[in-house]
Amino acid sequence: MPYLLLITILGSVTITAVLAETDTTITTYPYVVTDGSNQRLVIISSGNVGISTASPLTRLDLGPNPSLFLEGNGNQWGFTINSTDYGNGNVPLTFTSRGSGINTEVMRITHSGNVGIGTATPLQKLDVAGGINLAGNITSRTNNEFTITAPVGIPICIGTC
Repeated sequence: MPYLLLITILGSVTITAVLAETDTTITTYPYVVTDGSNQRLVIISSGNVGISTASPLTRLDLGPNPSLFLEGNGNQWGFTINSTDYGNGNVPLTFTSRGSGINTEVMRITHSGNVGIGTATPLQKLDVAGGINLAGNITSRTNNEFTITAPVGIPICIGTC
């Protein structure tokens, strides 16, 4: 016996249950779920689903400034994947960790492709603020050369310092 069940869509909107005891066929598109006057979810004829958008471009389109929270335990623990438009093409993808009810950004991918771990402003393709534990090799793609630079007065050690 197939069922269609929708629960909690976007914040305070809750659809406690939409149940069908037989096969349910959607024949009119777009199929729209509202909370009265506000559209919350749409399914278009291609099968694309939109939340906070009337015209989903992919199988699941979360609309402008989307955020996805993967909850662990009672909203106290989990991870959030977020993309907020700060204007001028600045739309980073941020990953936050939630512990004891507090969100902390742990990684960011900028619109230019730079990845920051421990920093919200990565200046290179990989920018790490903190220690790195590496088990393996560092391989150069060009001429088997690489450059290590450090601020004046900071030692560069290979092996034991």
